[in-house]
Amino acid sequence: MLCSHPNFWPGTTVNSFVGSALVLSHPSRFVNDLNYVGGSGKQTISFTTRLSMTYDTNLIGIGMGTRSLTLLGPGTIHAKVWPGYIHRGMSLVHPNIIAGTRVQSYSRNVGRGSTLILSQPTLTVGDSGYISGSGKQSVMFTPSSFQTTNM
Repeated sequence: MLCSHPNFWPGTTVNSFVGSALVLSHPSRFVNDLNYVGGSGKQTISFTTRLSMTYDTNLIGIGMGTRSLTLLGPGTIHAKVWPGYIHRGMSLVHPNIIAGTRVQSYSRNVGRGSTLILSQPTLTVGDSGYISGSGKQSVMFTPSSFQTTNM
């Protein structure tokens, strides 16, 4: 995930989290560096995903007319970005998820997957475009950005 702040070098990414500490891909600018911006106290860091991410649901899959969805983990290709940087406002893509649906909230339940609350219910059997299916399914999350001031 890309990070943006006046004192971050272009291309800085999240390397990992240690507890609540954010570990960057490389150090931020130092006081004597060119373009260093002085400041103190609470500051804002912007985060942006660089790619679409695919995650797998639990064995229940995507229910009909529901706003709640449980994810067990990422699709194999995105296993290295788990827990995945899913955040409020991201768009979801799946045949039974209405276009424009976004993540309204996200909570990680250790050992039981992660629960998403969607901005609108999924399609039901009587809806145009509904595709019948159950069991583990894949959901794609599209790139987006958000900001935090909790520093």
